[in-house]
Amino acid sequence: MSATEIYRRLLTYVKPYWLVFVIAIIAMLVFAATEVGLAAMMKPLMDGTFIERDSNTIKFIPLALIGIFVVRGIASFITSYGLGWIARNVIKNLRGEMFESMIVLPASFYDHSTPGQLMSQLLYDVEQVANATTDAILTLIRDSLTIIGLLAWMIYLNGMLALIILLTVPAIAFLTFKISTRFRRISKTIQGSMGDVSHISSEIIEGHREVKTFGSQQYEIKRFDKVNQTNRRQRMKMLATDAISQPVIQLITVLGLSIVIYVATLPEMLEQITAGSFISFVTAMFMILTPLKRLTKINVKLQRGIAAAQGIFALLDE
Repeated sequence: MSATEIYRRLLTYVKPYWLVFVIAIIAMLVFAATEVGLAAMMKPLMDGTFIERDSNTIKFIPLALIGIFVVRGIASFITSYGLGWIARNVIKNLRGEMFESMIVLPASFYDHSTPGQLMSQLLYDVEQVANATTDAILTLIRDSLTIIGLLAWMIYLNGMLALIILLTVPAIAFLTFKISTRFRRISKTIQGSMGDVSHISSEIIEGHREVKTFGSQQYEIKRFDKVNQTNRRQRMKMLATDAISQPVIQLITVLGLSIVIYVATLPEMLEQITAGSFISFVTAMFMILTPLKRLTKINVKLQRGIAAAQGIFALLDE
């Protein structure tokens, strides 16, 4: 099953709560609009307040800022609470389906499945799936809308400068794709290693008398250490990939920003753009960095969730 197919199946668990989901998306749109609004406010703030000294603008700016942050706060609450409510319902339903499936599965299934792996799926993997269906959606939609809105504002202010920023997008997209593939592969290995850790732990706890009777403590310690080390190594691979991906993507973005600032300060360009427009453009550029950073980090959660969902759906389809 491909990542797209898995994610589509995950979204079927969100479908019963479509109304709350739609409300959350509308709130995300409003939140993204306030981000663009903050960048846009820089233009009248500079031109109307500090340069032209327009009395109406001076009175309007503080009230507008308060209004933007009030709307922003309400939109953020509705989004977070709505998606959190959906997440807990998805977890409840998935766990219920898994438990019902485990009850009726034949004994042959348990012959090739360890209790630790099944418990790990029921308790740990389901939480990862919830992150894939809700937390990832929150970042993916809200931050994508914010970036699109800020880019649209930048194009409105100066198309040529915005084009320079857009030239960095293919490089970022390619790098993100490669990172996503690696995250998913490592996540699958981590899910398996967590199951092994849980399985061996439960074996020792349940059979502690036998271990002591046969004096196999050192053997069991070495056995546990092996799977524990495997889990640690895979976690470090995930950590290293995550740690290197963010600075590289940000470096590509900052390179584009630096070129923009250089071009914008050329004498012929300064004649075409007002101080307020330039400040607003630069503000929008730097505001893009935060949602872009979150989008690069969401791959970790998303790929963990998809890897976890693979095992859960395999159990449900037995």
